[in-house]
Amino acid sequence: MKSISDKEVEYITIELDADGNFASGARNVTHSSGKSKFEGSMWRKQQIVYAKRRSGRGQKTREFDLPKNKTLAVDGSLLLLLRSFPFDQNREWKLFLIDFSQHSVSGTVRQAGVETIRVKAGEFECYRMEVIIHAFVFRPKITYWITKMEPHFMVKHRGKIGPFTKTYTTQLVSID
Repeated sequence: MKSISDKEVEYITIELDADGNFASGARNVTHSSGKSKFEGSMWRKQQIVYAKRRSGRGQKTREFDLPKNKTLAVDGSLLLLLRSFPFDQNREWKLFLIDFSQHSVSGTVRQAGVETIRVKAGEFECYRMEVIIHAFVFRPKITYWITKMEPHFMVKHRGKIGPFTKTYTTQLVSID
């Protein structure tokens, strides 16, 4: 995944194991000058996740115990995980989410319906997936529209970056 702004370029790389579970990932944010601003990496060894972070303030590694009966999602890996969700089975996944800043939170993902979505790339029949983040008093909801047709890719996304930020929408603009 690559995100670009006038000031920074961000790369996120996620690797999954043969069963589709998170194995490792990396994030690199570079200033337009070419200077690295932030580097982070994570890897999983059985029920422990290691997160390493390097910034201008040095390096820090942290361990997280993966709670039993929760699915691990690391930053961009949630999009990949949603592709293997058991659609049309009235199930929920309990999530344990970790970001490259070494913060963790629990969440829940469920299928909330099926909708036809029109975006710049066309019209798609999609599963409407809701992710509820369990963050102290707040319960922000992130909505993803994932195609019913395999390989189940994201067509649209709506959510917030934080509890007091504006809602933003991301949508598919083309298919190559």
